[in-house]
Amino acid sequence: MRSRQSILSVLLLLFTNVFADPPNLARRGPSSGGSLALYWGQNPGPSQGYKSEGSLASYCQDSTVDIIIISFLNGWRRKSDGSYQMAMNLAVHTGDGKSCNGGALLSNGLPKCPGLEADIKTCQAKGKKVLIALGGSIPDGINYGLASDADGKAFATAFNQVFLGDKSKPNLRPFGTAVLDGLDLDIEQGSSKGYAAFTLAIKKLSPSTIVAAAPQCPIPDRYLQDAMVRGRVEYIFMQFYNNPGCAAVSGGYNYKDWANLVRTKFGYRSAKLFVGLPSSPGDAPAVTLHLHFHPTYSDPPTTPALRITHCLQGGYANIAQIKHIIDITRSGNSDVFGGIAFWEASTAFLNKQSDGQGIAQGTKKYLSKGSTGKATPRCTKIYVTKSGDKCSKISKKKKVSKQNLAKWNPRIDCIKSLPTGHTICLR
Repeated sequence: MRSRQSILSVLLLLFTNVFADPPNLARRGPSSGGSLALYWGQNPGPSQGYKSEGSLASYCQDSTVDIIIISFLNGWRRKSDGSYQMAMNLAVHTGDGKSCNGGALLSNGLPKCPGLEADIKTCQAKGKKVLIALGGSIPDGINYGLASDADGKAFATAFNQVFLGDKSKPNLRPFGTAVLDGLDLDIEQGSSKGYAAFTLAIKKLSPSTIVAAAPQCPIPDRYLQDAMVRGRVEYIFMQFYNNPGCAAVSGGYNYKDWANLVRTKFGYRSAKLFVGLPSSPGDAPAVTLHLHFHPTYSDPPTTPALRITHCLQGGYANIAQIKHIIDITRSGNSDVFGGIAFWEASTAFLNKQSDGQGIAQGTKKYLSKGSTGKATPRCTKIYVTKSGDKCSKISKKKKVSKQNLAKWNPRIDCIKSLPTGHTICLR
């Protein structure tokens, strides 16, 4: 799973926001209505009761997915001779004998993956863009990162030889003759050094390559802000989850702020900004914090401890909530909106929604309506449900009639207790 914020940063967000009411929500690129991107390779589904992840090509058989991102190249290190040792973690696919062979590695440390070579070509033949994610929250033993701009430029050359159009060193290519459409920087450790230079060097070596990034939604992103401002990043798969202060299901959803940065500060001001979401509750589980602190500091304490129990939502949104997120995000941001990016493939098709469709299919269908789709009423205030909440309880607490709650939230059942973590429109 892609990383959760550090406990320290979460606590800082909590103490600044826990008592506040949510504020108001307000080349060939993605289609006009928005595209659907899907991360593949880490197979978290079985741990949540779903079947194991299918092959890469199995997610390219219909029009649901537009961009598929192989995850992860999770290690690279420059050796004394100037070449790069690399590492790839594709969970069960790394040695399943179908996607990759397993066993002996190539001389640069990567597995040989003839099955993925064929799958990449199959997906591309069906009009899909295939990228590979670099980084992730669990680095290989050789670690990853760049030491300088010079290192970034050198790594771009090596990356081009291994994954892109330079086939001068075929014995180093895990996907054989397949040429990827792009890369996605999912940097979650180390420093920001070298990545701006890396993106510019990639575009110089291979102008048609898509350069993407997957930052966290707090502004600025610790590792990728510099690459987005000084470099060239064309697709941004923003992680609007695992970050309670700016998640798409929170009152602090900050897509508009990021969109303004794209327009005014980024090196490539035609970049497309995607809303990154988990495709099942287990892909971004909520965390309950039990906090004990003293309002005034002294040693030993002279005031009684203040105890707070707070649930930090992981950021999962069901299909009704996703439709609302799409509506409020596209409104006023059609020049920047790229679509939805789901983590992860193993749950995106199997997490069935109230309409019987997987969350990926339902989302793509709604995206395809474009700006002509019927928008849900625009909210001026939201509420995230807690355990045991009912419409009557929310109505009394928030001074909103039950009739209006039902009208503004047609998907909820006011007769029963409401599911925990759902976004309710309070108008």
